[in-house]
Amino acid sequence: MLQLASTGLASSAAPRLPPGPKSKPLTLRSMTSFAPPRRRLQQSHTCEFKIGVLAWWAHSQVASPNSPSGKLSSPTVNNVSLRYQVPISTLRDWRRNESHILNAKKNSSGSCLKERRALWPEMEVLLYEAYRCRREEKKAVRQGWLRRQSIISFKTAYPDKDPDDFIFSRGWFTGILSRHSISLRFTTNKSQKVPEEYLAGILQWMQFNRRNSQIRSQEEEQVVGRYLLDSICNMDETPLPFEYLDGQTYADKGSHTVQVKATASGWDKRQATLVLCIFGSGKNHLRPLIIFKGKESYSGTRRKYYQQKRIEEISQYDTRVIVNWNDTAYANADLLIEWITDYLVPVLPSGPRLLALDVAEFHCTDSVLQTLREHDITPSIIPAGCTGLVQPLDVSVNKPFEDLLRDLIDQALENYQTNHSVNLHEIRRAYHNAVAQRRILITKCVGEAWETFSLKYQELIVSTFWKLWLTLPIDGSCDEELAVKGISSNLLKIGSWERLYCEGSGLESQERSHLFVESGTSGEALLIENEEDEIAIEFIGN
Repeated sequence: MLQLASTGLASSAAPRLPPGPKSKPLTLRSMTSFAPPRRRLQQSHTCEFKIGVLAWWAHSQVASPNSPSGKLSSPTVNNVSLRYQVPISTLRDWRRNESHILNAKKNSSGSCLKERRALWPEMEVLLYEAYRCRREEKKAVRQGWLRRQSIISFKTAYPDKDPDDFIFSRGWFTGILSRHSISLRFTTNKSQKVPEEYLAGILQWMQFNRRNSQIRSQEEEQVVGRYLLDSICNMDETPLPFEYLDGQTYADKGSHTVQVKATASGWDKRQATLVLCIFGSGKNHLRPLIIFKGKESYSGTRRKYYQQKRIEEISQYDTRVIVNWNDTAYANADLLIEWITDYLVPVLPSGPRLLALDVAEFHCTDSVLQTLREHDITPSIIPAGCTGLVQPLDVSVNKPFEDLLRDLIDQALENYQTNHSVNLHEIRRAYHNAVAQRRILITKCVGEAWETFSLKYQELIVSTFWKLWLTLPIDGSCDEELAVKGISSNLLKIGSWERLYCEGSGLESQERSHLFVESGTSGEALLIENEEDEIAIEFIGN
């Protein structure tokens, strides 16, 4: 039988200190200083302010309005309310809970709200025990794990009840964290600073996009100048670790170190590369590309054996992803050209297209740029250091997608251990079957995460393209809706391409194709004119 504390809650990990002496009521104290009066309403009050108000109420004397002789008497609740701009009901509540306020911690609000008791105490005991075991193993605890484990604990503690009776609500989740002194902690902490000098490069990039959105002769007007929403896209590569150890985990409040154990096999150092591509319409047109570390082909005496193993493994991959291989697990120019021709071009509508991508060295090679031009794709290279500010994938997509992917990977590893009695965390990395099973799980989790994310966050993708100008009207009518983190909207003035460049340089509009954009602090910006009067831009990092 589960043993519970008298309050119906599990005992805290740290023993409680014995209670100190009771606080003396304010009426029995000799008070010489009180809280100063206030002239405006406030939504919250410190404990010191509450004590000062109650002290003035208990010890001060005011002239009675009904006494012609000006006789002094104790202040009424109305007097206190007018002096300190505090509602009468709040003052009465403070007086009823005077002892609680006097015993509250310094600089706290001294709230009189009592902690809610556990609705499912037996389940919370089991859940807290599972949490403690996982943290003692130095494993990360995230909300997805707590959600799954709470359902398991509920079924164990209450086998006769319907599992639907338990709801993992925000209120219940906040309550259990408070009752057991658990908070969300960072395992690592990185700070970022947005330099103001990035503004010049961002403005040049946005002005370049506006120039290339202008309608050419014999072209029909589309949604964004000459582009359809599905013709505007953004691609990016991001590392895909086999095991996530960074980020946040739930841990005990007040702990000085928040550790997450790395497995002996070093899965966190074995990485793949994930290539994502999103479109201005927010629709999911292109499957994610995963680049695993491995040989593209085998040679030697055991060539047929390894090829057969590879075929068997590939047959179990999720069909919602594309998989490729190379010796480093990094993207390169050859893989990018293959991705453009075999996967990107077939899903793009006919006509001109715009592809926003970062300033990675292999993105700017002659072979990649030539491939893009051959397929009528204008490369819009984001200035170095600005991807976290103006690249849609970095601004709104990568973080929530990775959070979703983490939960799915954690759940997949637990399910695999339950179904096969094999803990992939503890198997050596060199063991071929473990590596293969990890890759299979990764493909399934990425496919599921991307499909779920695309359905749930389509509007987020659309709004991000809009706020970063990529899908704003080309006439400048909605430029006030530009939003770049850390930069005032007053500085983001794009306006008309012809007005900004032709008037500023004194050139006629027909001469604008020969303009040279001055180099910004993020790198040199070049406008390159091709045979069809198309303009491509390269930001060459310093």
